[in-house]
Amino acid sequence: MVGYIMFRGANRQKDIFRADPSDPRVAHLQTLRTQRGRLLMVSGWWGMARHINYFGDWLMGYVVCGWCFVVGGVLFVGGGFCILLCLCTMGSTFLYTVHLFVHYH
Repeated sequence: MVGYIMFRGANRQKDIFRADPSDPRVAHLQTLRTQRGRLLMVSGWWGMARHINYFGDWLMGYVVCGWCFVVGGVLFVGGGFCILLCLCTMGSTFLYTVHLFVHYH
């Protein structure tokens, strides 16, 4: 549930901000102007991390992985699928984090 709230909340805040930065629901957020001239939110959900929505997505992936182990973990096929799902989730998140660090630092 926490992952879903983070994922949906951050994406909703981003969508509202992109549509109209003066919208009362996001007008209070602090922003930073980038070199390209775009506004970057630095408070609210986006003040916690660069891509907090992906962290929520990651948490939801771990819930699915844990559920797989509980329900199908006794079967090799089910357990194998869960291990693959966890590795894919962790791997893609790690690679994207490295990409962001190299690109923005």
